[in-house]
Amino acid sequence: LQYWNGSVFEKTSLKSLGLHIQLGYCISIQCNNLIPASDDDFIIIDINGVHAVGLDSCRYEITQPHVTQLLRVCLFPTTTIRPKTTATFWALEYFQI
Repeated sequence: LQYWNGSVFEKTSLKSLGLHIQLGYCISIQCNNLIPASDDDFIIIDINGVHAVGLDSCRYEITQPHVTQLLRVCLFPTTTIRPKTTATFWALEYFQI
């Protein structure tokens, strides 16, 4: 991923550009009881690359477990205990995993 700094293209990440994913709610609802996933160091593998992103889970008692919240947004975790990396369902299908 690259961005134009005014004179040249520089490498960057979605996280450094401000992308922050919030799990557990609809897009229009913001949770005020979030917990950062993996010390705010989260990786998503997609068909167009590997991306560092900010990701938070809702920690209210009525919400689903963290892994379930990931699966509901089509992210397959590499582990079920405090995952730090996921692959999108599209990447899994593309690479026939």
